[in-house]
Amino acid sequence: MKQIMRVGMIFCVFAMQLFIAQAQDAGLTLISEVDIGTDCPVSSAIQPETEVMWVLMDNCGGYRYYLQAYDRSGTALDQPTIPVDDIDGDLYDVFSFGETVAFTPDGMLQIMAVQKDEDEFTRFQVDMASGTVTSDEAEDINAVLRQYSEFPAFATTFNNDHTRAVVGDDAPMKIVDLSSGEALFEVDLPGSLFVFSEDGQRLYVNAPVEPENYENFDSTLFVYSLPDGAVIQTLNLPLSTPFPSADGRFIAIEIASPEAGNEQLAVVNGETGAISAALPISVPSTKAMTCYNTGQNISDLDFTASGRLSIRGLVWLPDNAGFLTFDAYDGTQTNTGCIFEYSRLRQYRVG
Repeated sequence: MKQIMRVGMIFCVFAMQLFIAQAQDAGLTLISEVDIGTDCPVSSAIQPETEVMWVLMDNCGGYRYYLQAYDRSGTALDQPTIPVDDIDGDLYDVFSFGETVAFTPDGMLQIMAVQKDEDEFTRFQVDMASGTVTSDEAEDINAVLRQYSEFPAFATTFNNDHTRAVVGDDAPMKIVDLSSGEALFEVDLPGSLFVFSEDGQRLYVNAPVEPENYENFDSTLFVYSLPDGAVIQTLNLPLSTPFPSADGRFIAIEIASPEAGNEQLAVVNGETGAISAALPISVPSTKAMTCYNTGQNISDLDFTASGRLSIRGLVWLPDNAGFLTFDAYDGTQTNTGCIFEYSRLRQYRVG
């Protein structure tokens, strides 16, 4: 992998130094950032009983899917990627939200892809020992989800082993056991964002204070215990997607913005509710200097790299004192196939 700070790109180096300095002042520190290429991360899952993260990548356009292994500190492992060519981009979408990639209790890596013409899921399973990929129509899961939603593919958030899900077209949303089909409890909070904890024992629900007021970004984070649905904590936060640490001490939050590319990242003390200063996720737009896929110099042409990035996976480190993000660029390129953006892997320290 190549470090992001490239020789000759003085402006980019200055901008990144300023970005890191601001992060240190804020108490949430960006300690490293590396270029992970011109493909895009889609989603990720941690292999049970290991520190191996498997990141599903594509060509940033919904084609050429494959799995890349990293250790939990963010280092790419020296082992072959696993192609998942069976996910045909003409037929399927794989969403970054909702834990669409997970390890099931039987140890299979499972990818829940959306059938474009059916609004249902197709299940792709990867045997990690052999790399063999199989698929089926996921009739059992679709049948359960159809009980609670007319459009399950766009109204479902899975947990991280695909045994439970939040599903529903409108509030109240149902928290469902996917093996029995039973609704464990419901959450009547319109416009909410849902995330399961890594251990599956908690459900984090960030609910806007005024769901019909798109200018009010205040929200309340409700923490529910599973499977009983008791509310065990509430915190006042900006409207955001929560990413709790495994021990619950901290919650990283991706803060929503009315303008694409202006989303921010902060961290919350899970006990006190104190919020760090927020950091930008995107970087400043710059003049495009190089085609990163070919190495061609394009400094004499008038192209702009937008700098827009989106988080496609956030993974807490084993000590819960920091986390990694896999950030995808916005796909900007010329009509000649020159790509002048790249995806990033960032590591943050919470202090």
